[in-house]
Amino acid sequence: MEEIHRAVATIPAPCRSSSSRSRPLSVAQRSVLEAMLSVSRRSSPADDFAPSEAAVRAAAEECAVSRDDPQPEFKYRDPYAVENATCGICLDVWQEPVLTACCGVNFCRHCLDDWKGQQVASALSTADVEQQQAAAQGTTTDATSARERAPPDPTCPHCRSVLTDSSVHANRACARMIAHQRAVCQGC
Repeated sequence: MEEIHRAVATIPAPCRSSSSRSRPLSVAQRSVLEAMLSVSRRSSPADDFAPSEAAVRAAAEECAVSRDDPQPEFKYRDPYAVENATCGICLDVWQEPVLTACCGVNFCRHCLDDWKGQQVASALSTADVEQQQAAAQGTTTDATSARERAPPDPTCPHCRSVLTDSSVHANRACARMIAHQRAVCQGC
């Protein structure tokens, strides 16, 4: 362990100082450095492949990050925050939010109903086009014509799984949260 402390002490100052220009090594960076040093100190046939102290110091220098450098911002996106309470179809705040069981995404009830209706209408219009094309070509369709076939089940706008009435549930918690936020922000 003493060797590690001596090796860390030999790392250039920008990597380990706590001045206003740079940050000290993080716990994760220090543990990586310690692991690299412990590997380089082993006496085994693999010593030829172990990193040298110079390589370890170079890696540590790369780990030093100046405080002046822009750091990536990781923002937590609270799914229940009102600004995130938007429907993926109409892009407005949920009106009567419903939760899909297939992927757990919320939509407005009327938006999801319209979505399902459009999918059924699209399937029926496709069947009409197929029937008209068959009539124009003078061919007869079999007993189960395109129009008589059952329309396909509507799919989820988010994950494209089949939606049934039992896979869509009213999300009362989100509805209460939105109602509460509207009441609080009424004066805003």
